[in-house]
Amino acid sequence: DANVYRPAPSAISLSAGTYNNYALIDGANVFIGGAGAKILTGIIADAGREVTITCAQGTLQLTHDSGSSVNNRFLLPGLENIILQQRDSVTLSYQFNGWYVKNNYVRSNQVNPVTDLGTISTSQEDDWDIGEGIYFTVEPTSLISPAPDLDVTGIDGVAGRTVTIINESSSRDISFKHQDSSSLAANRFTLPGGSDFTLSADHNSATFYKPNDTIGWVLISNT
Repeated sequence: DANVYRPAPSAISLSAGTYNNYALIDGANVFIGGAGAKILTGIIADAGREVTITCAQGTLQLTHDSGSSVNNRFLLPGLENIILQQRDSVTLSYQFNGWYVKNNYVRSNQVNPVTDLGTISTSQEDDWDIGEGIYFTVEPTSLISPAPDLDVTGIDGVAGRTVTIINESSSRDISFKHQDSSSLAANRFTLPGGSDFTLSADHNSATFYKPNDTIGWVLISNT
């Protein structure tokens, strides 16, 4: 029967934002549309189900092991989030205690690409709009001599997002400021010990996660 072996795709539209414990419609193939960056942290558990999800518009991020109830989460390869660009797909299978990737049809150059923010000559960034993505390189610089380091008081982003900042400068540090009022409360950093965090020069990196808009960004790892 054609309806069994080649089921017609189902389609939904989501607004930009984060969706926890999402009740995905029935179907073996689901197209998810809607402009902007959409984030799924989990789909309500459905033992034995396999579903291919295709991003029909904007971007769609599947977040690894966070945000949703434990049994509804995505347990993703390499413990890393997956970002689907337009027309990218991923096939998920529900096994035991979560959703696992069976096949990944993300284009190889679209899998968590690194975004180069270039050089920044300002000494402070408030509500920093870094755009979509996960990994970002930036080089603090200035025409001032000696050049100031870069202070970041907040990053503009949605709850459930993870970002990694890589300092490409050979001599300038980046200081992430704890609960600095120069940025909106939802975009600020809540840092260990209530102290500012300094990301040293020469390709060091820091990864931040935004659990909700009350806490803002928290530091989860640094190298």
